[in-house]
Amino acid sequence: ALDAHGVSEGQPMLTIEDPQPQQSPASTGFALWNLGFRPFYLLASSFAALSILLWVFQYTGHLPTMYVRSPSWHGHEMLYGYTLAVVAGFLLTAVRTWTGKPTPAGVPLMALAALWVAGRVLVMTPFATAAAVVNAAFPVAVAVGIGIPIVQSRNRRNYFFIVLLLLLGLFVALVPILDRLLFKPLIGVLEARESRIEGARVRAAELSQQAAALLARHDDAVRQARETAHVEQVRLVEEARRASGRPSAP
Repeated sequence: ALDAHGVSEGQPMLTIEDPQPQQSPASTGFALWNLGFRPFYLLASSFAALSILLWVFQYTGHLPTMYVRSPSWHGHEMLYGYTLAVVAGFLLTAVRTWTGKPTPAGVPLMALAALWVAGRVLVMTPFATAAAVVNAAFPVAVAVGIGIPIVQSRNRRNYFFIVLLLLLGLFVALVPILDRLLFKPLIGVLEARESRIEGARVRAAELSQQAAALLARHDDAVRQARETAHVEQVRLVEEARRASGRPSAP
């Protein structure tokens, strides 16, 4: 039997409801550690400003030790210090949007930031091996942090970033070897050349001083010779006048 609405009695009715907007989970904890770009953009900008001050202090001789020990470490900090912090902050935020899955936040994000800071501190110490290990671990850790959501969502077109970060980690591990094999011999050659140039400058300055002293003695000898010649000339003239019976000149 049908009711007034034309629906069979006893048959369940299909209810159609308007879709409700999906609510994102509320962020918890300190806002700085909720998204990757927040701490890493802050760290990158602070590091850039601090690096300028460190270079000024080094150039003016106010640092007891050099901030970087060779040209390779300068390039190292530009790439693995400032640039990689910006890249990490971008990827940790963008991958969450690309995949719809969470990336490291809270304590894991703090650990990544601490790893980056440890790398910057170790670069300014004599512990090159420890600096290489920590700086190589940072891009690998970021690769893992973005790789899990990328793989889970099968976002194959962004696998490139995982591979790139892993290659950066491999390369930074080789920096101390390259520094020892390539840059230190080059620095040694340049320092030896500078030493020879400085030695030549010192020798030239010594020869110039010796030449000036010889010239001064020569001028003094010439002056004394002229005075002696003048006195002798006057004496001879007087003797000639006396011999000729002429009166002496007044």
